[in-house]
Amino acid sequence: MSLPYTHLKTLSDDIGIFEHAKYRVPRIEHGYCVDDVARALILIERNQPSDVTIQQLRHTYFQFLRNAQAPNGKFINRCDIYGQWTGPAETTDHWGRGMWALGTVVAKDQDELLVAEALWRFEHAARHRSEFLRSMMFASLGALAILRSDTTSTTATNLIHDATKSVLMKLELMTDLNREWFWPEQRLTYANAIIPETLILAGEALNDLETLEVGLEMLQWLIEQESNNSHFSVTPVGGYEPTAPREKFDQQSIEVAALVDACASAFDVTGNTEWLPYIARGLRWFEGSNDSGVVMHDPETGAGFDGLTADGRNENCGAESTICYLSVLDQYQRYFGI
Repeated sequence: MSLPYTHLKTLSDDIGIFEHAKYRVPRIEHGYCVDDVARALILIERNQPSDVTIQQLRHTYFQFLRNAQAPNGKFINRCDIYGQWTGPAETTDHWGRGMWALGTVVAKDQDELLVAEALWRFEHAARHRSEFLRSMMFASLGALAILRSDTTSTTATNLIHDATKSVLMKLELMTDLNREWFWPEQRLTYANAIIPETLILAGEALNDLETLEVGLEMLQWLIEQESNNSHFSVTPVGGYEPTAPREKFDQQSIEVAALVDACASAFDVTGNTEWLPYIARGLRWFEGSNDSGVVMHDPETGAGFDGLTADGRNENCGAESTICYLSVLDQYQRYFGI
């Protein structure tokens, strides 16, 4: 089923997708970033819409990633409205998300030339490693997408091995300190479910049952941490650790989208239907089944609101929130056929 792409189109132009909005109006002065362009490209490749404008945006977003990638394979994250790139080429989150997008193009796109280029760019970027856990998780999802098309890719396999080994070592250290804290970091922060999702998919791809089981257990533990009875109550922007009081707000849609993606992957790998209700729970969070009881999306335009607050919601509708809502809706439609 087609998604409501109206606001995504509003945020986009012939360079990329604007990162921020004031209410529903793009804040063009803040420019664009690889993080959001990569997210938007992943969404389109996964959803495969027939909308001609959205298909053209797919090429626009890929061109943005082309321009963002430095000769050494790393990515520059930010670009202004004049097409000028600012900042260094790095291996932080945007590097990982860029690689995730490239891997998704390899796995999903029907354009053979685009696929070949995406694979070359991924392999160029994959010569590097990041010191940041989530950056490696994002990059690993790109590598896992590539393995679905080419099970012999040593570049993808080596990246996944390095990423999962690091997570499992960190998890062992943390659980030695606190058996009830089944997490590889001292704090829950953002896009948390990306970590167990990577372990689940890596366990399947590498035929590593132990890693798969750890990922499933970690995801179930995270759901328990981020639920309030029958609705999601996700980690707020300030994070959470067991030694400090837990705050409820502000909650971000990226956390809900990551949970939904992870549960979808858990179902795909295991066939266990117990994961499916959490996909529906994620959509209900946007529909008002959350800690403030407010709707977090515009059903007509597909806009997502930027944060759930104690007083309601942040009325701005930027790229990240909008893409996260559309991603959750896409997953819901895929698994529930509605």
